[in-house]
Amino acid sequence: MFRTTMGPWSPTACALMLALSLLPSCSKKKEEAPIAPPPPPRGAASLDQLSTGLGTAKGLDASLAPPSMKFDHVLVLDDKRAILAGGVPGSVAIALMTVDAGKTWKAFRTDRDTWSSYAFGTDGMFALALGPKETTAEAPPAFGKKAPPPPPFQFFFAGLDAPSFGTATMVDQPPLARKPDPKQPLPKPRLALLDKETASLVVEPTAKKFVARYVTPPGTDAPAEVVLPKLETFATGPVGRPPRLFSVKGRELLSRKWPAPGQPIGEPEYVDAVKTTTTLVSELSASSACDVGSMSYQAITQPPTKQNPNKNYYLVVTPDRLTLVPRPVEALAGAAIGCNDTKFVVEAPDADKQSITLLLCDLEGKCTTPTRPVFKPWIEKHEREIVAVPTSTGAAAVMGAQAGERWGLYYAQSTDGGKFYERARIIGEGTGARGRVDFGALVSFGKRTLLIVSADVTGTSRRGFYVLVSDDDGATWNPP
Repeated sequence: MFRTTMGPWSPTACALMLALSLLPSCSKKKEEAPIAPPPPPRGAASLDQLSTGLGTAKGLDASLAPPSMKFDHVLVLDDKRAILAGGVPGSVAIALMTVDAGKTWKAFRTDRDTWSSYAFGTDGMFALALGPKETTAEAPPAFGKKAPPPPPFQFFFAGLDAPSFGTATMVDQPPLARKPDPKQPLPKPRLALLDKETASLVVEPTAKKFVARYVTPPGTDAPAEVVLPKLETFATGPVGRPPRLFSVKGRELLSRKWPAPGQPIGEPEYVDAVKTTTTLVSELSASSACDVGSMSYQAITQPPTKQNPNKNYYLVVTPDRLTLVPRPVEALAGAAIGCNDTKFVVEAPDADKQSITLLLCDLEGKCTTPTRPVFKPWIEKHEREIVAVPTSTGAAAVMGAQAGERWGLYYAQSTDGGKFYERARIIGEGTGARGRVDFGALVSFGKRTLLIVSADVTGTSRRGFYVLVSDDDGATWNPP
């Protein structure tokens, strides 16, 4: 039998109990994480978030790119990496990059006076060319005298793993035409990016004589020019990645790997599928219609045939294959295309001639037409822009429209190979300049779709870019 006697507490016992009560308790709850602020109301924006009709978007760091930036070229390298290149005309050239499908971003930027053009290589290599201020109109040749040589341009080597654009190489521009138009700006040379420290362009120093000229970073000697074969007329721009060099000889189109410095010119591949035309060389010298990974879509024209009366085609160039693909006859003239490695999508008028549809086509020339229009245009006279990209299950598209003070931005998608598009959803609508949401870029990583828009920061005079992504075919949208 045990007995406990409770008596008065001693001073020592009281002090002991007080000390024990002040020690951290094992049962004390862990400190809770701070509660994230709620997203702003629909249509409103903070520096970090924008509320849209699709979902909440995450604000990009303002130091990366100004909201006035225009994305001229989007190159998706794989399911994680993409380069969004462009800039602000007459102000700055910018390359915006992600290596984790939009979760994080970095940017290279440099001042731009006039034109800029980008060259893309393999494995994330790219380069930037910047034009000079001068034009032929500012220094017209005296009567009967030869036009002065055009001023040099700047060329920057870069890559996803580089810290910045670095230092520019000054490059002499190709000679002017015999009779340059003083009202026209100087041409924009397009360079083939061969490796991290070597680029090349084709020039015609004298009539019908072509050479490959090489460009290297500052402080290094450029390799000697390579004289290109006679009796061939060469396209001056590269096509594909690695770059290919095209030429016309008589009635034949020839294709070669771009010549490496100090190496003999390789044997040509005869492109039997393509007929030569008076415009073919200039078409192959122009910028590509669409790029993805190592694939390029080059827009060319061909003579019409009974089987295919359409004159418009794409020469699809991969490292090991050249494919001629017809552009659908129904496609809207001048409409841009979005592409991946198996399909491309292009805008077309609907059968009722009032609505807008999208054609999703494969590389065999077979196109899928939706069962109903994708977008309904406004009744009043308006301006609009449509950007569409193929996805892993179909296609995604954004339409921006404006009529006077009224504006709207809309999203539509197909998840069944382009047969059916869900009713377009409102990203944002309104009137007036304040609060307006503008389209930036639409990027498909296959299973992930990424959308960039710009918007006003509510209650301020600031404006910024915002990003949102969908990993479930557009059903839900969230910050990346």
